[in-house]
Amino acid sequence: MVKPTLDPFIWATVKLRRGRIRAPSRLDRVPRVSVVVPCYNYGHYLRQCVDSVTRNQPGIEVEVIIVDDKSTDDSVAVARSIADRDERVRLILHEQNKGHIATYNDGLDAATGEFVLLLSADDLATPGALTRAAELLVAEPSAGVVYGNAIHFSGDLPASRTVGKTWIIWSGVDWLRDRCRTGYNVVASPEAVMRTSVLRTIGGYRADLPHASDFEMWLRTSAVSDIGFLVDCGSGTLPPPRRQHE
Repeated sequence: MVKPTLDPFIWATVKLRRGRIRAPSRLDRVPRVSVVVPCYNYGHYLRQCVDSVTRNQPGIEVEVIIVDDKSTDDSVAVARSIADRDERVRLILHEQNKGHIATYNDGLDAATGEFVLLLSADDLATPGALTRAAELLVAEPSAGVVYGNAIHFSGDLPASRTVGKTWIIWSGVDWLRDRCRTGYNVVASPEAVMRTSVLRTIGGYRADLPHASDFEMWLRTSAVSDIGFLVDCGSGTLPPPRRQHE
């Protein structure tokens, strides 16, 4: 096992806030991870997004659910082309535009994996991102969600940070206390992989909070489970601003 490594100041800060620091461990089984890809007029990015979660994610079984919200570009044609070539990909096609919250929830409701990631069609996952998230969630049953750092970018893809040697496990109550104290959302969204059973317990995104639904989701998650963090891993968003999942 690789020893966890942290800057001494950060180590002290984590300990002060009662975070638990540990080294990563490998998977001892093959978990199923569902990736929900909501799409509205992002056909240009869709294939690259799906490729990022179906390739270079070793040791896991992947399910991809593309939810198209009545796009007016070629998104549906691209989605069908992807699904025709990969049996791991299935489609939900809205007959009328429902908006982003309903689109998210329709995909999440259809997820069958033990773990689930919501990854918008204009976002990407780094190589091994789902594997690293699954490793923590399998090793730490108390954690309801694991996240890392998202990188915003335009133009060429940034270098992927994929060799983190440290996990931090926060008590959900302590993590929630810090978020309420600062009012700052530290999770951009595409870097968060949830335990599906926790998602089923707390429910989906709230339609009455269209601009803060993700932050509220993480607050609800931390009220019922611990929170995992992957140190020194991440990547990022193609124009328009895209975030690449950690």
